[in-house]
Amino acid sequence: MSRAKSKRQPQSSDSAAPVARFLCRIAEELQVAAISLDAIATPVDEAISLGSGLRHPPLLNALQELDRTNQILVSLAEFLVRLACAMPSTWIVDAGRASESILLSELADRLRSAGEAKGRELEPSRGQCEIF
Repeated sequence: MSRAKSKRQPQSSDSAAPVARFLCRIAEELQVAAISLDAIATPVDEAISLGSGLRHPPLLNALQELDRTNQILVSLAEFLVRLACAMPSTWIVDAGRASESILLSELADRLRSAGEAKGRELEPSRGQCEIF
């Protein structure tokens, strides 16, 4: 019994661009994620301060972890931007295959696109979520 292997079609060169462009695009996505995380942390911090959260160490620890994660995202974004500035413009990559691992379709589309970044506002998207 032979098994037919399904072969993926190679991605078009439409998703090929300088590595630096993709690094900057990823950095932008990390910045947006950091802003989203900060938007979550602020009301949570207020709720903890107003309620009994000040006497509940696990809540304070969770808030500190949100802040730490935010700092990590911002630092990674800055690191990628600096790497991109040091990248030779002749280094080209096709992000099509790599973007297939991204489960969020809009994010995958943004990362796959070889065109210039659209200059998205650094705001989290509102009212758009996938329920599983």
